[in-house]
Amino acid sequence: EITFNEKTVSTLALYDSGNCVQDVYTGKPVIIVNAEEIRDLFDEKTFNSLFVDFSDEENAIGDIKLRFLPVKSISSSTLLPAFTAQKIIISDENIRKEILSPCIAVTVDELGENSYKALINQSIFV
Repeated sequence: EITFNEKTVSTLALYDSGNCVQDVYTGKPVIIVNAEEIRDLFDEKTFNSLFVDFSDEENAIGDIKLRFLPVKSISSSTLLPAFTAQKIIISDENIRKEILSPCIAVTVDELGENSYKALINQSIFV
């Protein structure tokens, strides 16, 4: 579950030992989420603004402090828009963990060939 602006969305996530992306501004681990999974957290104009190519690395869209994070995979590198959510709750049949002020990076790319729509950073529980 991701909570932002008093709205919450749920998605299926993979704890990805290969995701070691960190927020270059805070050093926090980054959770990468497919854009469609977080659409309901924003109004349409703000959601579309997440993908505008800004010349500055940090920008404000309304009340959202947006930043762009460098992300490198085996085959490419890019900048992903990112924001700080109020909280996330990671849960399965064995655990329930609440994390305050997590960094969420947004991608329009598919996150694999399975049903996962988010990748949880390997350091999120540290």
